[in-house]
Amino acid sequence: MNALRLAALSLLLAAPGLTLADGPPARLPGTRALELSAGLGMVAASDQGGVPVNGTGEGLYASAEYVLRPSSWFSPRLYGGLLLTRAANDCGAQPCDVSARYVFGGAKARLLAPIPWVAPFIELGVGLSLGHFTTRSGTLVDVDKAGSTYHWPFSIGVAFGAGRQYEVALAYLFHPQQSQFSGGITFGYQLDLD
Repeated sequence: MNALRLAALSLLLAAPGLTLADGPPARLPGTRALELSAGLGMVAASDQGGVPVNGTGEGLYASAEYVLRPSSWFSPRLYGGLLLTRAANDCGAQPCDVSARYVFGGAKARLLAPIPWVAPFIELGVGLSLGHFTTRSGTLVDVDKAGSTYHWPFSIGVAFGAGRQYEVALAYLFHPQQSQFSGGITFGYQLDLD
């Protein structure tokens, strides 16, 4: 009876390895990568003291990231990019202009579920934006500034592929001083550097 239990336990432990051996080989990522992303850029007015503010803009979002991969679930990143949007004039008030045109850069970290082929992730960090920001929606908010300001990046998405080299994400940059947040719906590709 003990030999039967031992044989069943051995088969149970060996079965996952046997099924994985027949599948396609997994792509082992390097320790450094360059990630390129682009997509639909967007900007929206932030609430003012709990009061919702209308107004959006649309355009282009593009970014590049230098990725370090010390583990399969954590990766620090240096990023830079640009956002170019124009107002959609959908505030329902006058004046109405919510738009942004700026370059940005900073540092962030990604937490990735270590799941093969399809892995959700979340990113947080801090960065600097340089450009022109406009948030005007009736009498609720009137911001029109050019220059530099800090932002808080936040992204959620899914990395997929044999080495999780492709991704789809919602990438946001929150600009508290400009009463707006912006970002993009992006598609990205990661190139191994080693």
